[in-house]
Amino acid sequence: MELNDPSFWGGMQARRQTYIHATLSEKIGQLRVEYPLGIITIEELVSRLETVGITGVTEGSVRKVASDNDLQIVDELTLPIDGVPKSIRTVWQRVMQHAEYRSILDVLLIHRSDDAHDVSFIDALKTPNGPIGIADVERALRKSEQGKDTNALQSAQKLLVAIKNSCHDDAEIAQVVLTTVVDAAEGQLRRGKPKIAVRDQLAASGFIRSDVARIVAAVGAQSSTGSEASMSLAQVRQFLSEGELAQAERTLTAISSDDDEQADRTELHTEINRLKALKKTALDSHHSAVAKKDYATALTAINEAINIDQGDETLVTRRDALPPSAPRSFASHVTEADVTLSWAQEADTTITYTVVRGRGHAPTSPTDGDVVSSQIAGSSSTDDSAPIASQVTYAIFATRDGSMFSDVVHTTILVLPAPTSLRSTADLTNVQISWECPSAAAGVVVTQQEPDGTTSDHEISHGSTLRVSSLTTGAKYRFLVRAVYLLDGGRQLSEPASTTVIPRGQAQGVRDLEVVAADAGLQASWTEIDGYNLELWSFAPRTVLPEGEHVNLTTLVQLGGARTALLPGATSSEARLAPFDGFARIVPLTIADEGCFVGYSVIAGTAQPATQIVTEAFGEDLRISWKWPADDCIMELSWHVDGTRRTRRVTPARYRKDGGVTIVGGVTAAADLSIGTVVRFDDDESVLARTPIPWVPDAVARSASYDLKIQKSLMGKVSCDITARSDATGYSIPARVVLKRGSVMPWDADDGRVVDSIELDFTADTTSRHEIEIGKEKPPFWVCVFTLDDSKLTPPATRAMKG
Repeated sequence: MELNDPSFWGGMQARRQTYIHATLSEKIGQLRVEYPLGIITIEELVSRLETVGITGVTEGSVRKVASDNDLQIVDELTLPIDGVPKSIRTVWQRVMQHAEYRSILDVLLIHRSDDAHDVSFIDALKTPNGPIGIADVERALRKSEQGKDTNALQSAQKLLVAIKNSCHDDAEIAQVVLTTVVDAAEGQLRRGKPKIAVRDQLAASGFIRSDVARIVAAVGAQSSTGSEASMSLAQVRQFLSEGELAQAERTLTAISSDDDEQADRTELHTEINRLKALKKTALDSHHSAVAKKDYATALTAINEAINIDQGDETLVTRRDALPPSAPRSFASHVTEADVTLSWAQEADTTITYTVVRGRGHAPTSPTDGDVVSSQIAGSSSTDDSAPIASQVTYAIFATRDGSMFSDVVHTTILVLPAPTSLRSTADLTNVQISWECPSAAAGVVVTQQEPDGTTSDHEISHGSTLRVSSLTTGAKYRFLVRAVYLLDGGRQLSEPASTTVIPRGQAQGVRDLEVVAADAGLQASWTEIDGYNLELWSFAPRTVLPEGEHVNLTTLVQLGGARTALLPGATSSEARLAPFDGFARIVPLTIADEGCFVGYSVIAGTAQPATQIVTEAFGEDLRISWKWPADDCIMELSWHVDGTRRTRRVTPARYRKDGGVTIVGGVTAAADLSIGTVVRFDDDESVLARTPIPWVPDAVARSASYDLKIQKSLMGKVSCDITARSDATGYSIPARVVLKRGSVMPWDADDGRVVDSIELDFTADTTSRHEIEIGKEKPPFWVCVFTLDDSKLTPPATRAMKG
């Protein structure tokens, strides 16, 4: 034997591994019988192996050998502290009384019943074909509503509704399933059923074998390690606090107590007897109320008994067998060709409602008449087959189990459907109303309501249209259309169908919005769209808008738009805007039905204007110069020649090269001059801060008017204030102030004494003021102003010139 030979040591290692594996397999096989459920945690298995001398074995080897011996290694399981939620527990226990449902899976998977097998629920709630969650509850509920109505199916529906109301996500659904399995395992083990039988029964009900084995093992371990605690007086108190009266009494009877616990035992026994007496009193009250058909009192009494002993399932059965109280607030009204019935829905989700239409009499039972709706869970129903032009009586019944019904409640209505499909069209001053009239009606009455509230009626016995003319554009009119029925008792009118109409033109977007600088803000103007309101909205300057299109206001809000605040005094074609920092895109919106038409926008804001503007005549040409607001901006000149608008863009470089801007022939032809600052956003340009340039061409006649005020001082000296006004600037008028004594006023500049020669200067302003000292004069006398050229000067009122 060569000790240095590696193969010798390799062989030794192999033989050792074979021996360890054989010994490990033997010991695990021996331990297997102690774990009939076939599951164990790795920690517990390693600990047990160490007691029989197996150490130093890798976890992988332990897991493999355990699997070969049909012993599954699982993680340690902590059972949920809370049981089945109270909002679900009672309904679930009732479902489990029906043989159709082996477990909660048969309810959750009504819509996919083939999947109710090998369902895992500890790490994740899923079938071999996919997970189970909130969506399955919704689908199962819809599927249950399509099945044949049975007590079992009704119980399943109530359980699905309770789960839907209590669970908000898939994890909560999984927790409900887990607690129902734990609850089932605890119940069966408590009755002494073997663990293997419990496991096999739960697995047969649709759950995967390994998961239910873990539950049974954990419940069994908890029961064995906590048997003393579960059989203690403290546990009795716990049962009483949870309303488990019968369980508390059984536990108290089963346990023995020391002498020092005798007082507590006596106290608990007294409390149990007190609760049993209260339960009996509640049951007696329940029986008495049922005999008197006072079902509201009976329900209150049985609920008191259930609160005392929630473990007594017979109490729930009694409660569910009670017919509910009669429905409240049962009402009916006609809607088009249907009758809508409504009532107050109870908070109790187990209650359903049946509505019946009587055949010439008031129904007395759920089958006495034509059934409109049967055992529905909502608070309304629609009868689309009601006999028209007839008086109909409806009855409603409430039930919990479909066999015992509440007292009946009636509502009676005369079925007179209103006209349907009411439509209207309008132009500037005319409106046309059309409708569809019920076949049983003899015609319609159309009531026209004016903007001031006054009304007038139009009787229409033939046809289904009405045209009304000579209406006010933009005013709001309301039309109410009632069907006329000729009954045995006389003429009857239906409830009205109504529509509101505004005569107006074709809605379209504004195309000519202008926004210019004005005192303390901006002035906006546009051409009015007859009959429509207009709003101004602002957007970021670079916003691309659907100009000319009809859109919903929500679309514009999503583009960042907001309604622009207008200053007081706005009209249908102009408004003032408060000043704002920076620039904005202002767009006019024509408000139409269900949205608006987007007009053409302009850029508005605060820009620096040109200043120190100078106009000079060089022969027939007009030279204009100014101080630039900034070195990098562009200016735009605008003027009119014979009514035609002309513009010129000027850069700083061109301005410096030409020494200003020259308008050829402008002295005699250019009018309405102005200059503005060009603002550019991408490819969009606007001209802001536009400033008028004082100039009146020679071709335009100069004209003005003047006011005159004569004043006399205490010393008798006379003076007069002259204020002349012009409609334009850029010129001046030479004038003479003439005084004439006597009762006849002067007729021209030479008819009287010349007081002063003045110049009415309108070169830069439209107002020219002068104060003239005349000296002492005795009345009567006249003071007048006359021009010394061909200019027209309009005098003030005659009495103003007389002193």
